Amino acid sequence: MLQHIGLALTEEEEVSRFYENILSFRVHHRFALYPEVALDLFGVNKSVDVVVMEKEGLQLELFIHQKKETKTFTHLCLVEETLESIAEKARQAGYRLKERRQPGKVTYFLWDHSGNLFELKQGEHDKNHSNPV
Repeated sequence: MLQHIGLALTEEEEVSRFYENILSFRVHHRFALYPEVALDLFGVNKSVDVVVMEKEGLQLELFIHQKKETKTFTHLCLVEETLESIAEKARQAGYRLKERRQPGKVTYFLWDHSGNLFELKQGEHDKNHSNPV
């Protein structure tokens, strides 16, 4: 069973701007990763602030670190009931958003300012995740 997903953020302001205001996650708790642990596990030789967010049982560990990661295919797919509302909030806030329409469904691809990609789908229409792109 999936407990949480770890993502890197280059700006702590993204916690409220993107994860709370756009995706409706809430802060669960915060902690600091000690330098020796950060070095041992992630190769980062300094303390790293971590914000744990939660929504509907899914937790995200957001590691605040100035170095932007290179990502190619890594993304999270979220099924949302208020898809159009999320897309509109993202547009108004200036986030990168791509829309893909297929007969009977729409999928949005949304990036935070750190380059983390979210695939957003409506309701329960695509349980098999077939042919998403």
